[in-house]
Amino acid sequence: MKLRPLLSALLASGLAAGAQAATVLSDDFETGQINGGSTQYTLVPPGTFTSPGDYGVVSDPSVAWANGFAQQFDHTVGTADGHMLFFDGAPSASTEIWSETAQLTAGTSYSFTYYNVWNQALAPRPGGGTYAAGGNPDAPLTQLLIDGSTAGGSLEAISGSWSGATYTFTAGHSGAFKFSIVDLNTQGDMNDGGLDDIRLVTSVPEPGSSALLLAGLGGLAVFARRRRQG
Repeated sequence: MKLRPLLSALLASGLAAGAQAATVLSDDFETGQINGGSTQYTLVPPGTFTSPGDYGVVSDPSVAWANGFAQQFDHTVGTADGHMLFFDGAPSASTEIWSETAQLTAGTSYSFTYYNVWNQALAPRPGGGTYAAGGNPDAPLTQLLIDGSTAGGSLEAISGSWSGATYTFTAGHSGAFKFSIVDLNTQGDMNDGGLDDIRLVTSVPEPGSSALLLAGLGGLAVFARRRRQG
């Protein structure tokens, strides 16, 4: 086998291995609405009160509604110029806060990432209540679902601080996959939070793979040079 075609093929593979991750879907809500995806929650206009199962895409829930929410800025921008999807936790753990369908390719690895935050209202929580699955009776406990099945662990929101979760998987078939995020905590009081920077990308190969490939290319180049000189 001639070395030049082999080197060209390996170089092409190396460039592909070092390529950046391709974005399949994303939403940072900076347009002031849900882009591409959908929700089973009910949109509530600013200046009113939210109830369990309501949502809005806002800059700061403390000024958007009259519930007495704490001030909170989005994860993307971190100022009042940004936007997040803010939700008042629904009474059903199957109600989708956000969902979107994407076309995937069999055998390809993907990573799904999103962030959540708990917005603890300024008013004290009335009464007692049972604990949610994550151990906090009030905080949203978000969960990623793929085609309705649990994907990865749940993410308990933290008051005033954004937390992120990433789930990496390989598509078992080519076609449409539905991604959705729900709140497993069905607590009615204080179960309020935000979602932001939802993103699905193709996974980037391990750095070691690219390094090994480049080392092999170097060795082949040296071998080819010595062969010509000999």
